[in-house]
Amino acid sequence: MRPAKHVIISSGVALIIYGWLHSWLCAFSCLITGVLIDIDHAFDYFFTHKRIPLNFKELDNFCQYDIYGKISLIFHSYELVIALWIVYSFFNIEALLGIAVGATVHLLCDLIANPFKFRSYLLLYRHYHKYERKKFYVDGFFEDKK
Repeated sequence: MRPAKHVIISSGVALIIYGWLHSWLCAFSCLITGVLIDIDHAFDYFFTHKRIPLNFKELDNFCQYDIYGKISLIFHSYELVIALWIVYSFFNIEALLGIAVGATVHLLCDLIANPFKFRSYLLLYRHYHKYERKKFYVDGFFEDKK
């Protein structure tokens, strides 16, 4: 999903959280997490190209059109979302609730909008396939990219 859509959706969810819990901290942490979780795309770019992307277009092209290589997307994982909810259940801190909700909503949006296989959001699955980008996309996705 495109970053602008994550901003819009995360903002809406943050407003709902604020209306429900009346907690700016929870709402803000949800918004920030829902948007900044995509920082792992920049990490993957850095590890692939051995440099920081010079602008957003360069990073976007890497995310959208680079069909070869490896990606880890360490923050886009079921394991992380589950861990966040477990940590929240132990500590019951509003900021942790916002972080868990933001990460969950982000992952759900990506599941709906992106051409990844459902199991590709498992870090263990990605590790098993040695982070090869082609293994994660739905069948036939690369046919129009060649």
